[in-house]
Amino acid sequence: IAVLMVLTAILIPESAEVIVKPIPISPDQIANPNPMDLYKNMTRLIIEPRFKHVKVKAGEDVSFKVKLKNPTNKDVVIEPKVVISPYAERVVEEGWISFSKGKFVLKAKGEETLEISLKVPKDAEKGGYSCMIAFTNDTIPTPFPTGMPKYVNSMDLHVYVWIPPSVKIYPRNVFKYVEAGEKYEFYITVENI
Repeated sequence: IAVLMVLTAILIPESAEVIVKPIPISPDQIANPNPMDLYKNMTRLIIEPRFKHVKVKAGEDVSFKVKLKNPTNKDVVIEPKVVISPYAERVVEEGWISFSKGKFVLKAKGEETLEISLKVPKDAEKGGYSCMIAFTNDTIPTPFPTGMPKYVNSMDLHVYVWIPPSVKIYPRNVFKYVEAGEKYEFYITVENI
């Protein structure tokens, strides 16, 4: 019997600080893992939406709302921040995003709506960009070092930057009644704008 092992190498820039210290997990949790035990000491918020896809032109800005609900009986400190994955090819830079509120306290059983503004620079290349927005510092414990913490109270943001066409075509529509067997010529102008 042959066993095939595949190893994957992930290249990370030397300047990136990505090693996250493990949060200790008891031997009982390793021997008898119960996924819910990992969340015992964490406050889990309800975040709507958890995933957001935005299409925007280079140089333009857009904003959207995110609702945070605290279903627990204790107050939670909210401090929104942009988290960039070291594994992503294109990332939403921290400077592209601003929040309507900085650090604040979300009361027990309370809810708050944040407005998130996204401004894409004019020189941004066409394509897909991504990042995570974390609202608290709660992370899922791991028994081993990881390249990036897994935030409990977060949302994924995916941005598609597009560039308008650089040509103008007219007329865009041609309408004509035609008869069988006849030949017609139509002229279309293409202008480089």
